[in-house]
Amino acid sequence: MNRAFESKQRAYATQESTWQDLQRLRDSYGPRIERLNSLQEAAFQNMKQAFDNASSAHDRRDGADAASYAAEGHSYKAESQGYVSERRGLVAELRSAKERHDATKPAFQRAKGDFNSAKRTFDSAKTEHE
Repeated sequence: MNRAFESKQRAYATQESTWQDLQRLRDSYGPRIERLNSLQEAAFQNMKQAFDNASSAHDRRDGADAASYAAEGHSYKAESQGYVSERRGLVAELRSAKERHDATKPAFQRAKGDFNSAKRTFDSAKTEHE
């Protein structure tokens, strides 16, 4: 029964460690992801406005302004894509940490079941002995 208890404790410690790692990442990355969402949305709106301005300038046959606004729109597009790329990286790290945590659950459940089985056997033997 001692071996089963120690095995359960080791599995629990592993599971708890991966849970703490996941929580640390969530606490760290959550605010950054929210900030990236806001920055990306602002960059997208700026890009949209710049391309609308480029279209209006083109309709007015103002090639210089159209080119300038289009260049500005492409700059905002690149900025927006940078935020998206960073956010995807953070989300991928969070998913990976969650997968690592989820992978520890079956081992703990198995060890917990083994311990409970050993404890029932021990308790039954103890009752018979008394």
